[in-house]
Amino acid sequence: MASQESQDRVQEVYIAYYGRPADPAGLLFWCDQLDSVNGNLNAIIDAFGTSAEFLARFGAFSDAVLINNIFLQAFDRLADEDGLAFYLELLQTGQASLADIALRILDGATGEDAEVLANKMVVAGSFTEEVDEQNAPYSGNVQAGEAREILGAVTSDPATVPAQIDESEAFIAQM
Repeated sequence: MASQESQDRVQEVYIAYYGRPADPAGLLFWCDQLDSVNGNLNAIIDAFGTSAEFLARFGAFSDAVLINNIFLQAFDRLADEDGLAFYLELLQTGQASLADIALRILDGATGEDAEVLANKMVVAGSFTEEVDEQNAPYSGNVQAGEAREILGAVTSDPATVPAQIDESEAFIAQM
């Protein structure tokens, strides 16, 4: 059984990188990988950026769009101008990979950003657990797109959490 810390970190990366909740098999796989390197997410994070899912969805985007996409998926906002410039410089000079930048963005969340991410984590965790309990077939672009829409509706407003959990349960029941 994967540690709760590993489950949380992997779920955060799914949110930031893919904009969707983890699928149970993917969560288990990446948690096992993370636990095998003693929780060092840096040891496995680059694999998220070279995955088929990431390359299919984001492979043709500019660096600025990719960085803004992490902010959108994690916090429902674009990077501020200074933050974007900072991360672009790190990426374009090779000081950090996009995956490393995603971790920095997640780890630097404060205030409303931290609230949005925390709320998304609750909904994503519930979604993944419900898929697992129902043994629902959560795969493919259509289902991932619907899951992204569910998470995309989660904001810093706590009322969006139960509303989107209800939405996710209804969606999973239809799978």
